[in-house]
Amino acid sequence: MSHITGIITGLFDNRINNGQASKFPNYKIMIGDNEFTAWTANELPCKKGDNVSLHFGVSKKTGKPFVQSDFETKELKIQVIPKSSGQPISQEIPIDDNLSDYEPDDFASNGVIDNSGTNFDPNYLEKELTNPQTLKEQQIFCTAILKSSIEGKFLEPSKDNIDKMILMLKDIYKRNFIK
Repeated sequence: MSHITGIITGLFDNRINNGQASKFPNYKIMIGDNEFTAWTANELPCKKGDNVSLHFGVSKKTGKPFVQSDFETKELKIQVIPKSSGQPISQEIPIDDNLSDYEPDDFASNGVIDNSGTNFDPNYLEKELTNPQTLKEQQIFCTAILKSSIEGKFLEPSKDNIDKMILMLKDIYKRNFIK
């Protein structure tokens, strides 16, 4: 998707042909020497002399540029850039550097209350591990790694080795996946 910004030097309405509604209604938009086709039966939000910004593509069939439209809303991707009100647009934002009276409001203005220090549950880990979903995930994790270790001949399949490996994998799961 390409983009161009410029002043419309010519705008031609091709929605009506010989007094009849056109089968393929469109506008021809000229920006400098470039011609873009806007395929729409609706009115355009711009006129000759407007400064516009538009996204365009190039037709694979004809090789000519056309104004692209939004996939969902079918609106053309063209916008009129508003003219300034006579004052030059400044790129700098004036900043008040006097911070001597600044005091942080600690979330007072946005309604956020921080209770993280007062509502900590020391039994969180035990509660989380008794959740059936977490237990199932932990079981799948341990089974997959244990099976891979046995098939890859990294682990001798004896009862003692498998028990030790399961305890080690449970610990790894707790440290890495329980928040």
